[in-house]
Parts: sequence; C-alpha cells; structure tokens
Amino acid sequence: MASDSSPTRDGPSSPDVGPTSPISNTLSSPGDSRRPKRGRRSTYATPSPLPSDSRFRTPDATPTPTATNSRRRGGRGRRASETPTAAAATPSSADDVPPSSEAGDMDEDEAPPTYVWGTTVSVQDVNAAILRFLRHFRENPEQIEGKYMRLINHVIEIEGDSLDVDAQDVFDYDGDLYAKMVRYPLEVLAIFDIVLMDMVVKINPLFEKHIQARIFNLKSSTSMRNLNPADVEKMISLKGMIIRCSSIIPEIREAVFRCLVCGYYSEPIVVDRGRINEPTICGREECLSKNAMTLVHNRCRFADKQVVRLQETPDEIPEGGTPHTVSLLMHDKLVDAGKPGDRVEVTGIYRAMSVRIGQTQRSVKSIYQ
Repeated sequence: MASDSSPTRDGPSSPDVGPTSPISNTLSSPGDSRRPKRGRRSTYATPSPLPSDSRFRTPDATPTPTATNSRRRGGRGRRASETPTAAAATPSSADDVPPSSEAGDMDEDEAPPTYVWGTTVSVQDVNAAILRFLRHFRENPEQIEGKYMRLINHVIEIEGDSLDVDAQDVFDYDGDLYAKMVRYPLEVLAIFDIVLMDMVVKINPLFEKHIQARIFNLKSSTSMRNLNPADVEKMISLKGMIIRCSSIIPEIREAVFRCLVCGYYSEPIVVDRGRINEPTICGREECLSKNAMTLVHNRCRFADKQVVRLQETPDEIPEGGTPHTVSLLMHDKLVDAGKPGDRVEVTGIYRAMSVRIGQTQRSVKSIYQ
C-alpha cells in the first residue's frame, strides 16, 4: 500500500519501493566528528549537496521556498541509499546503548540532531524509539524473546519481503512513536525500513532481500464521507467494498541503457522519486558519445502495480445520498489481494494527485496508498 505520488509532485512514488522505501534516501550521514567545527557549521556531511526536496534538515539548513512543493512519496518505498550509522541513533535507555565496537569513535554529543523538515521531530529519536520497539516489545512480560524479533527471524528464514506491524502494539509500547507514525508516515516509515534492514543485516549478513514494514490495525478507522484536506499526507484506515480492479500495471524500478554507437550497456539505474536519471554520456572510455543512450526494456526491472476502486459500504450511505469512493494503489504482493465485491479494511497514506481532464484543465482527486 506504499506508493509515492502527490498532488504537486512530478511522477509517482512507492511503501512500498531495486528495493524502495517510500521516501527513501533523505537522511544525511554523520560526518567525521574529529574534524574541528567552525562557528555553526554542521558536522553532518554528504558526498553531494542535500536534495532540495528532502524533508530531513539539520538545524543550520535553510529551507528554500520550493522545498514544500517537491516532497516525494515514496511508498512505503519505501529504499534508502544513505543509511545512518549506529552512532546516529541515540538510545534513550541504558539497555539500548550499543557496544563500543558498534558505536565507533564518534562523539555523539558533537553531532547535531537532524529533524524532519518543518517539524521538531528528531530523526535520531524516532530511530532509537523504533529500535527499542522492535527489540523489546513483548505481548507477555514473561516471554524471553520479543514478538517482533521472532517475526524478523521468521521473515529471514522464509526469505520474505515484508514485516507486518500491528499499530496497536506500537501504541501500547510508545504512544509518542504511534502519533509520529500517523502524523508523518512518509518520513517515519522510511526510518522504520532503515532500522529494520540494519537489524536484518546484523542477524544475517548474507540476506539480500529488502524487507519493508507494513502497518495495520490503527486505533480508529475513518469514514470516507469524513475525509478532508487535513487528512492528506497522514496514515488512515478505511473500510469499504471493492467495486473495480484494474489490470496489472508494470512499474519500472531499475532501468538499463545501451549506447547506440558502441553497444555499451550501463549499470542498472534505480528510479528515484519516480524519475530516471538517464545518462547523457556513454560510460565506455573509448566511446564517450553524447546523447546516444537508449532504454533497453528487456533488461529493466519492473514491479507490479494495480489501481483498485473502493466504495463506501451501503450501511454508511445516507438515504438518497451518492456513495463516495477512493482509489487504492496496490503494489507487489498486494496486487490481486482482493476482488470486486470484497469488503475490506485498508491502512495506508491518504494522498491527493492532479488529474488532467482536458488540454488546459486539471482536477484533483483523492488517492489512497
């Protein structure tokens, strides 16, 4: 249910997601803490300038006027290319303090926190809270191993690609984390996937699949008739009846290009925020032809996508009223999970996207990912 499209964005998003992660590579990596600081210069450094559409900013970063219009959705594809190190997550309890071999030589006191753009939500705090939840949540205090540690080991054993997380468990363990997850799902789910993959790599370094977190069972569901602009970009739960399903739509995830001059094939290029960075120069040193690269469809990697129409159930429609509907973007294993006539409860991120209704006109419709 994680996908990435937005009202004023260019192109779609996907939680879900090479591997994707709704919002994937928007974290800044800690720099070398031993480098002396000058004035208010941030100790976070990245190999390239921070993209203008990132919602993660350090305290010294100045947002540009166009930043709010370039936010990506990603689904829940949710895929991060820049993974925070263990030192970036600051545990808030003594039992979560990593060993010295994991923490490294960085002095955490010198590293400024990173915040979700436009908020006071600290990325490090969310990272540590998710790590505590996955490690220590237990349905019964007498249990030795946590619930989600068992589930993670099971997913690794069966080579799965998703971890189902009960939102009620998150609320019972950490109400503040639950509130942030519902209010800022694009950012929190991206951090969730990063923390989850870090744990998977520590358990089994040879595991190659990307595992995503799939949230279900929110504390309350929303009626379609009560949806309003305040719900946009938030995680909500809806009940309804499926009335229409589209055919399976291939969505490109990795693109491969070939040089028309020498026949050189490029390395797979991961789709970033719905866009493909097409190479302008041939990668072979003996060629270096400009604007000679063409897309090779047979070597690209695609993911399944489906558009499902969800309608209010008859008992929610007032007498003489017209039933309300929303569109659902289903990805990967959620494709064909339901058929017309099924009554379902879905959890996802409520988005709005522009739809062209004519040569010069656009309208806005609701879409639920």
